[in-house]
Amino acid sequence: MPTQKEIAKKLNISHVAVSYAMNGLPGVSNATRKKVLETAKEMGYMPNAGALAIQSGKFNAISLVMSHNPLLSYQSQGLLSGLIHGVSDIDYTMNINYVPEKKITNQADLPQILKAKISDGIILYYNRLIPAYLKNFLEIRMLPTVWVNSNTPTNAVYADDSQASELLTEHLIGLGHKNILYLDFDASHSQVKSGDFHYSNIEREEAFIQTMKNHGLKPESFRFEVVPKISESNNATRELLRRHNNITAIICYTCHTALHIRSMAAELGLNCPKDISIVAFKEEGSLFDYFDITAAVIPHNVMGRKSIEMVINMIKNNKLEHESIKIPTKLDIRHTSAKVKTKNK
Repeated sequence: MPTQKEIAKKLNISHVAVSYAMNGLPGVSNATRKKVLETAKEMGYMPNAGALAIQSGKFNAISLVMSHNPLLSYQSQGLLSGLIHGVSDIDYTMNINYVPEKKITNQADLPQILKAKISDGIILYYNRLIPAYLKNFLEIRMLPTVWVNSNTPTNAVYADDSQASELLTEHLIGLGHKNILYLDFDASHSQVKSGDFHYSNIEREEAFIQTMKNHGLKPESFRFEVVPKISESNNATRELLRRHNNITAIICYTCHTALHIRSMAAELGLNCPKDISIVAFKEEGSLFDYFDITAAVIPHNVMGRKSIEMVINMIKNNKLEHESIKIPTKLDIRHTSAKVKTKNK
């Protein structure tokens, strides 16, 4: 690959003149600048990103920091797509750093982002249980950092999960449902007590309870005491449906749970939505877009793009703090919710 010195030699001008022309600096004529750029293109010249970073102190890069454990950094296709398109739109690059949860005792085991400055800002994608050493690193490193899918008071971009839950609950109540059950199989009571949960595990349930109370209805919700085995979960689900035989609609924390409940209900002879309506929450751009489930759509793609916009704003304005952004959700009505079935007199 040709260098700036080789371009200068071919044009019989100084290396400094070529550098000025390539970097848009004053000190060379427009004719010389045009000739340098044309020659550089003809020779296949590409600037050295490392050299540019040394000169400017900027990498034009963002580091995405996440966990190897998918339960701690749920790898949503929609969110990752939003992040990737976000950096592409502004001609930045993104490097991905997987961070171990275990205590690190060997310097060689550190991810690259902890060893050296390799970017201008950080997107932190941790749903729960962020390692203490990583928190300490962020405080020491003093780089613009944005928490994605986390509801911290500052430097965060997240969905309005309370609104999403309210949308689903109001939708079912509008269809005449009064006996509605909220199910969260993704965080047990023991996990909630230990702090091992995503903020949406609490916000969605609380919004459901409040919306039901606003309509003078009695809310019912369920989560396991501890995370059960699959076989135990199936038996518990069947028993749950038998015990709550007055329930006409169920709100599920995820579409995975909704499909599971729909299958268990069918085993008991319940038709969805004729006998029971089943709705859920789903991530924008996920495979569940192809499933017939009424759901509140969590805007992961927008979340990714807005995270990039926030960290770039912090970089350009040399700030370490930014007001958090809460993104509204929407309702996608399919064929798993219907008007409550009236009993024949």
